Amino acid sequence: QKRRIPTVEEEYLQLLMQCSELWGVIDLQIDDFVDPRNRTLYARILEQLNATGQVSIPSLADQYDGPDKTWFTDLAMEEKNFEDPQLMRDQFIRDIRIRKNTQHLSELSRKVANGQATQDEWAAYLSLLRQVKGSTQQAAVEPSSSKN
Repeated sequence: QKRRIPTVEEEYLQLLMQCSELWGVIDLQIDDFVDPRNRTLYARILEQLNATGQVSIPSLADQYDGPDKTWFTDLAMEEKNFEDPQLMRDQFIRDIRIRKNTQHLSELSRKVANGQATQDEWAAYLSLLRQVKGSTQQAAVEPSSSKN
C-alpha cells in the first residue's frame, strides 16, 4: 500500500515528537493548524509537555482509535531524519503560517468579491494580502530543504 506524503503540519508534528531538543520552545498556537486532526494532536502534545516536560508516543497513541489511530501510528512511526531540527522547525512554522494566512485570505477574498466584507474584514484582507505576497516572495528566494 502506497503511503501518502505528509502535509507540512504533519511533518512539524513528526519533528516535534522526534526531537526532544525542540520541546523547550513552542512557537505555534493550536489555531495555527488548519487540519482539525493536527490541531488535536498538537493540543495533546502541548498537554504532555506542560504536564511532564516530554512527549510519550505510546501515551498519545492510547488517545486514538479507529482510522485516527492508524493515521497517528503511521505518522509517529515513519522514520524521518531531520538533520537540522532547528532549521526544519523554523521552515515548517513559516510554511504553516503561510498556509493558514492563505486560507484566511481566500475566505476574506470571497467576502470582498461578494461585497459582504465589513470594514474590519477589508483591513484584515489588505493586511493578509501584503503578508502572504511578502512571505511567498521570500519563500521563493530561500533555498528549499531536501526531504527524505
